[in-house]
Amino acid sequence: MFSVAPKIITPLNEIRVKAGTIIHADVSFVGEPTPQVIWTVNSNPVTTDSRSTITSIGYHTVVHIVNAKRSDSGNYHLKLKNDSGVDEGDLLVTVLGKSHNILLGFLTKFNDICRWNVIF
Repeated sequence: MFSVAPKIITPLNEIRVKAGTIIHADVSFVGEPTPQVIWTVNSNPVTTDSRSTITSIGYHTVVHIVNAKRSDSGNYHLKLKNDSGVDEGDLLVTVLGKSHNILLGFLTKFNDICRWNVIF
């Protein structure tokens, strides 16, 4: 049996999506034996829940997140590891949302009105 160090094949290009849509990253790799696949986002493990799944079958790994939220934005780090070595890569995900305008105001002790338009 031969051994091959892991290598990410698919380019890890930045992903930009609108809030409420789908984040989907499908990454191909090589390595013998089949490497262990570890995904983290902002240094925390990526977990499977009602909106997100992580699948690793054969020489592919997929991160799929539905109803994307701004909080899903971040640096997604993929680490592949086997007895012959390690390969790592980063995938920047940005979830774009609507900006919100809020008008703030108050009355001063001199009955002047102060207003700010806050955009976030």
